[in-house]
Amino acid sequence: MSELKPCQENEMTLDEAIHYCREAVCRLKAKKECDCAKEHEQLLGWLEELKSIRRAQPDYIGDVTAMVAQPANAPLTLEELRGMDGEPMYSQKEDLWVLITINEYGPVLVFKDGSRCFAADWLETDCGPLYRRKPEGGDPHATR
Repeated sequence: MSELKPCQENEMTLDEAIHYCREAVCRLKAKKECDCAKEHEQLLGWLEELKSIRRAQPDYIGDVTAMVAQPANAPLTLEELRGMDGEPMYSQKEDLWVLITINEYGPVLVFKDGSRCFAADWLETDCGPLYRRKPEGGDPHATR
């Protein structure tokens, strides 16, 4: 773990803030001098949640290389969703973006209003498939 540095004149990026906070949590837990580690863990959780929410926005560009590497935009299976923690997904039928999180029961869809739904329940009902990106031209299997 690197030593924490004094404040810089320029602003931190969200990733830098998450990294800094994660190091602070480790350092504070190791020292066991105060209860500040709990507050820093809570802050770290909020920062990571903010990052996930920002990624779930439709205008988020994200990792373009991952999108280009997959030419087809096929509906995602439950098994594929299990490996996509923190990734935004699009529901064409509902015309909305959701965030995938994983808990002990499997993938969970998190909506903008904070409500949640198990991905298995979503896929088993008539809510429609989920896609990595918004299908183009109405064809859900359109290539990019």
